[in-house]
Amino acid sequence: MDMSNLFDEVEAELLKQFKAITPEQFEKDERLRKAKRDYEALHTAIETDEDRADLERYPLEDDDEQAGD
Repeated sequence: MDMSNLFDEVEAELLKQFKAITPEQFEKDERLRKAKRDYEALHTAIETDEDRADLERYPLEDDDEQAGD
């Protein structure tokens, strides 16, 4: 079996699985994906320039020490 046939078979199987999804299941999955995106948008910290300027949280790297090691 050559690779093109293998890819064709895999693609046909995935297409068959996709077509087997009912509209209700698709809508349910889409609602779950949207809820997850909304949750992640609310709970993902956004780092600002002011945050990065905090030397206690983000100490400066000393390239000289690393070069000597």
